[in-house]
Amino acid sequence: MPMVITLAWGARYGFVALFVGGLFVYPFILGPYNGWASVVPVIAYVLWIGTQGMGVKRRQKSKHLIFNAYVLQVIYSIARLGLYLFFFPLFLKLNGGFLYPDAVRAIPNDIIMIFALKGIVVEAVFLALSDALLQLPFIRRGLGIEVREGSHRNSLTMGLMFFGGLVFAWMLLFVQRVLVRGEPIGIAWFNFNEEAQLTLILSGIFFSVAGGVTVRFVEGTLAAKLDLERKQEALARANREILNLNEGLEKRVKERTKQLEAAVSELEAFTSTVSHDLKAPLRAIQAYVSMLEAEQESTLTQSGKDMLVEMRMTVSDMVVLIEHLLRYARMSQMPLRVVEVNLRDLVAECLEALSRGAQNRKIQIEYPSDLPAVKGDRVMLRQVVMNLLDNAYKFTRPISEPRIMISANKKADVVWVCVQDNGVGFEPSAKSQLFSIFGRGHRSEEFEGQGVGLATVKKIIEKHGGVVTLAGAPGQGATACFSLPASRRD
Repeated sequence: MPMVITLAWGARYGFVALFVGGLFVYPFILGPYNGWASVVPVIAYVLWIGTQGMGVKRRQKSKHLIFNAYVLQVIYSIARLGLYLFFFPLFLKLNGGFLYPDAVRAIPNDIIMIFALKGIVVEAVFLALSDALLQLPFIRRGLGIEVREGSHRNSLTMGLMFFGGLVFAWMLLFVQRVLVRGEPIGIAWFNFNEEAQLTLILSGIFFSVAGGVTVRFVEGTLAAKLDLERKQEALARANREILNLNEGLEKRVKERTKQLEAAVSELEAFTSTVSHDLKAPLRAIQAYVSMLEAEQESTLTQSGKDMLVEMRMTVSDMVVLIEHLLRYARMSQMPLRVVEVNLRDLVAECLEALSRGAQNRKIQIEYPSDLPAVKGDRVMLRQVVMNLLDNAYKFTRPISEPRIMISANKKADVVWVCVQDNGVGFEPSAKSQLFSIFGRGHRSEEFEGQGVGLATVKKIIEKHGGVVTLAGAPGQGATACFSLPASRRD
């Protein structure tokens, strides 16, 4: 009983069962003959319960072989053998005095070895029998243990093995007694002597253990099958969920694409409306200013003439700003016409265009003769280079010896192009807003511009699959770099 309870509930309840059983077993069975040496099997039982109880606890968390009940039984058996051979003779010497004056005081070592081996065999058999009993559903329910799925046939299987084993053993015993010993059939059939009783008992134990092993094997196979089926079901359920998620995702992508297309169409219509509705009154203002100058030139004071000039310049700036905004808004819809672009020719073309407006300035411009060719939309890339060089021209205006350097180098599969100047620079805290619409690093009174140039550069480069970086500090100039993939797939 302590074995079954230990395997079912653990070491704590096993010790309780051993204590209750020891109250009856120790005084009447073990004590009178072995005396104090009877403490040794008690220690062995305590060791067994502790070992197997630990295994029960560990098996709940780990499937490691070392925690298997039969592996632990082998380890325990070695310890039990050493326990008997060392301590049993020592405790025998304590007999003859207190409590056990008539108990034996010495037993030969070979007899002690037989005691130990007999106990090891008996405990191994009872371990197998206890394990077999714990496979029965009604015993598991009685002990409050979870009944495994598919174990309802265990009782029938073990019952057939047990009673079938008894019948088989009885038939063999009957044939032996009748045919070999020549006993009468009636005596052999009905007379169950001690030999027959012992044979039937051992056969019942053996076939019960065999039934438990069979059930354990079948149950393990069934558990593996059920586990495989659960995993397959979980995998199928996960696949179904993934398919449903993919379908939902595709549906949402289509819906968002339609919404985006509708938004882009609305944006294009809006930009066209803005272009017409804003530029028309501005042109009208320009016309009225020209008419006013022509008709009232003789009567206008110098102050009035200055105000008309300022009005014309303000209107012109507004028209340019609207054009920049429209170009920026339409940039995402413009298709890329990818060709091979000679970067040196492109830089030279932009510098020539900018030099016409800065003929009175002496600017030191440096760029290598071996600037690489890149792949991209030439018109868009010209706008990028033009905007960056225009900024360099603009922000080096207060510098007595302005200097602009253009460089390019290839890193892995990316070409980096940089425009560096020794101009006024900018505050690092303003860098994040320079790539946004209307983002400025300086006041409009200091430097002209609409604050759209760098935002346009960023949008074009990202459209080409690259990135833009900007570095600088006040009074130390600025460096703007952009990257382009070395090769493209269109």
